[in-house]
Amino acid sequence: MRRRFQLATVFTGVAAVAGGAGATAFGGTAQADVNRPASVHNQICGANNGGVSKWFHVFYPNNDHAAECFHSVGVHNEKGIIHSFCGGTYTGEIFGHLTVTGFYYHRGFGPGTTRATFSSGRGNFSLSEIALSGWSGSDKCLG
Repeated sequence: MRRRFQLATVFTGVAAVAGGAGATAFGGTAQADVNRPASVHNQICGANNGGVSKWFHVFYPNNDHAAECFHSVGVHNEKGIIHSFCGGTYTGEIFGHLTVTGFYYHRGFGPGTTRATFSSGRGNFSLSEIALSGWSGSDKCLG
């Protein structure tokens, strides 16, 4: 049986972090955070062999590191500086902060074939968590 979870809005999350509520802002209660599924898996995308082109992709600045692909539903703690991402067939959110401003930031995404790139004025994105909530369709990330 697949468990579903809900994530807080940007406003609630930012307000709670600023107010000192910390991690509980994202899961409702501390107990909900502990029980969130952590079943998201990742691997280096390589040449997108074996169907991984439909998975959620993250791309690193200057192609310093091969793109990574994530699949399944749940939450994955992932540390790294990314430049862009592609949803593939997945819907979800990424969490972290902008490298130039340091501001906390989260961004939702849905299925798609194009990369969402962080603008040069804001710098890259320091990733802390990926939450994949579902998938549909047949969109593929390129490269």
